[in-house]
Amino acid sequence: MTAHRLAFLEKAIERDRAEVAATLKELVNSRIEMAGDIRMLVKEQTALTRALGKIAEFQYTVKTMHSTQQRLFGRMERIENGLAELRDEFHVYRARQDGKNSVLRWIAGHWHLVTAAVAAIGFGAWISFGGKGG
Repeated sequence: MTAHRLAFLEKAIERDRAEVAATLKELVNSRIEMAGDIRMLVKEQTALTRALGKIAEFQYTVKTMHSTQQRLFGRMERIENGLAELRDEFHVYRARQDGKNSVLRWIAGHWHLVTAAVAAIGFGAWISFGGKGG
């Protein structure tokens, strides 16, 4: 019975060894798969880090563009105000020129009245000085 029991134990040990070997083989395959998964995760993390860097760069660019846009809007507003001021000054100048031209046109059109008035003023001045020549 001891030989029989010894043979039984040897078979059990052999079976356990085969089971441990199969489990060990599964464990090795599992570790290989995990290493592949880890490499893939590292690649994905690297890609995500690059993408986040590009997003941060884009955000900085947008912020810079917004700042530049605000400065340009300020400049445009100052230019528009300056142009409005120049336009107003031009309208005042033009109105003055139109007034001056209309006076000159009236004088040219009524020259006979102007000369008569100047003559009357001159005659009145001559009389007021006692008719003496100057």
